[in-house]
Amino acid sequence: MRTTSMLSTRTELELPNSARIRFFGKDEAKILTENVRKRNVFARHSWEYNFYLQRLDELADRTVVEVFRPGNPHYIAEEAEEAAEWIEKLAVLSSTLATTKSELQRKLGISARRSTEINFANDFQLRFLRSRQSAAPAIQGLYVDERFCRRFLRCGFDPPSRTDQS
Repeated sequence: MRTTSMLSTRTELELPNSARIRFFGKDEAKILTENVRKRNVFARHSWEYNFYLQRLDELADRTVVEVFRPGNPHYIAEEAEEAAEWIEKLAVLSSTLATTKSELQRKLGISARRSTEINFANDFQLRFLRSRQSAAPAIQGLYVDERFCRRFLRCGFDPPSRTDQS
């Protein structure tokens, strides 16, 4: 599982090659945390492994790209991370075909103004004052909803299969 701030899931998108983009809820995170605590001896008895339990809590209520691969995570984690990154890139790319540049930038929180701007104007004698503030846009993320899923699959955006990667 890899979090993404570029996407905001409204609908789960199932992808070929055992992957999906979905919302990972707080209840699901709690269940997974408890299962890790029960099944991993180090998580039960060692304060050192609280790190992983804390990370699971941090996944809660976020959009994630989830990639399933058989095998030992030690050996396949890097491949799964690369696949998740490709999926995220393809999702953003597919959205660029259906949105305006300004809408895409707004949803991703991309702006020339990275922080809140404050303008202050006055005349020489300080009798006339004017001030205006414009807030930086909040990062919203691209919505992964039913419409997005249809467009994504219709445009033929499939993540690379394991045999496609060299």
